[in-house]
Formats: sequence, structure tokens, C-alpha cells
Amino acid sequence: MGYYTNYSDEITIDPPLSWDEILEIPEYYDEEDMWGEKDVTLDVTEERVNTSEGLLIRRTGNSIVPWQEDSYKGYDMIEHVQYIVDKFGDSHRFKGYISAEGEEAGDIWRLYVIDGKAQAVKAIIVWPEIVEPTITWPEV
Repeated sequence: MGYYTNYSDEITIDPPLSWDEILEIPEYYDEEDMWGEKDVTLDVTEERVNTSEGLLIRRTGNSIVPWQEDSYKGYDMIEHVQYIVDKFGDSHRFKGYISAEGEEAGDIWRLYVIDGKAQAVKAIIVWPEIVEPTITWPEV
């Protein structure tokens, strides 16, 4: 069975990965594999450009995103993001985060890339200070 987590948001890649770079890590982008081999995938956009030789379709990898919208286990998410960072960190910057919310109350965290390392940062939940009213009773 396992522990399921809802993932959302994205880690942007600047500049976006070129098609040649995307092809270096095909396990992170497969248009036909709906099940996904990795806990994250690349958000790839297409731009159609008219050239003197005809229509060119330019594909770029703009961000790292959860591989599906439904909750899933995602046990290796940090390692999978780190692989992309290690592969392209010398020529690309990574900004943003992937948010995670687990099944248990209070299990919320974000996956950031900080100084070239994919890191889970747990949320700190703080109760606000409540000033209890002072009750005074009338003198009898």
C-alpha cells in the first residue's frame, strides 16, 4: 500500500533545457508513458516557428513538475530532482519549489534546490499568541 502525498507547483529551469538536453534524460520526459518512471517529469512546451525550410517545432524543458496531479508515493522525489540538477546545474539555474502535503495532519513540506542540492524543507507550524480575556466579577 504505502504513504501517499499530494504534490504541486514547479521548479523552473533558466534557461530552459534544449531538446538535445531533454533527450539526454529521456526517463524524465516520455509523451507516451502515462505511468512515469520517475517521481518528477519535465514540463515541455512547444513553439511553432516558420522558417525558410518549413514549420519548425521547438521544444524546451521549462520546469520540473510532479509526474501526476493525483497523490502518489514519491519516495525518490528528492533524488530524482537532484539527478537533473547534477546533470545541468553548471549551465542552468533552478528556482521555485514543489509543494508536498502528506496523508497525516501537519505533514507539509517543500522541495527546493538550494546551492545545487535538492532539499526538503519542512513547514514550521506555529500557534498564534492568544491573550485570554480577564474576567472580573462585580463586587457584592
